[in-house]
Amino acid sequence: MYLDEQDSTPYESVIEVFAVCNYGGRVTDLIDERLIMGLLRSYMHKEIMNCKYKYNTTGEYFNPEDLTLEGINTMLGKLPRDDDPAIFGMHPNAMITC
Repeated sequence: MYLDEQDSTPYESVIEVFAVCNYGGRVTDLIDERLIMGLLRSYMHKEIMNCKYKYNTTGEYFNPEDLTLEGINTMLGKLPRDDDPAIFGMHPNAMITC
């Protein structure tokens, strides 16, 4: 209802709700809360509404253009089986420890 009442998407408010209200009861460390806020800011902003938006530099993770169920399933089937650390903002060497 809150989002429906707004003229545009209040991304900062949505991030606050997710990071503090939703996870706030489980994440008690302020540093961890800051981390969650930072991660959410990377993925929740006005540019994500662009069909061509890429979530990482290699372009493997992107918004699908075809928003039908079949189109989304096709796009998901093309994603790598193991997530690239870059999608989480980490260096590729992060896979070495996994």
